[in-house]
Amino acid sequence: MKKKIQRMIISSVIVNKGKVLILQRSKDEDVFPGLWEIPGGGVEFGESVEDALIRETKEETGLNVSILQPVNVFDYLREKEDLLVHAIQLNFIVKMIGGKIKMSDEHDNFAWITAKDMEKYNLSKETKNVINLSFDLIKNEKCKQNMK
Repeated sequence: MKKKIQRMIISSVIVNKGKVLILQRSKDEDVFPGLWEIPGGGVEFGESVEDALIRETKEETGLNVSILQPVNVFDYLREKEDLLVHAIQLNFIVKMIGGKIKMSDEHDNFAWITAKDMEKYNLSKETKNVINLSFDLIKNEKCKQNMK
């Protein structure tokens, strides 16, 4: 019988000049190789969601961010030989406040995309939904003002 665990994942929708940053997972990764995604990762035991989001974004992109607002939550199952992982992913719109893009070893490429560009990239339907919702939210006046 497979061991079952739950993981909390946090992800950043980094919006800059009307575009969102996506990263391509390394082809050497054992989980979702080559898939394009938004930056994120696991919340460590005892770590706040906010601290995890800022840490993971910095680790994966080299960018410093501030959190603007939540976007949505989705979950997925990931199966390995002796393990079944139920991942719950919390997604947030964040604002770039410094740094330069420097990817981790987990990723091979990055791109800044508009909503129209999404079909050119191998993104999961959940990630496409997060990006579309984020573009809708940043049209909101309050969120627009926070982006400045």
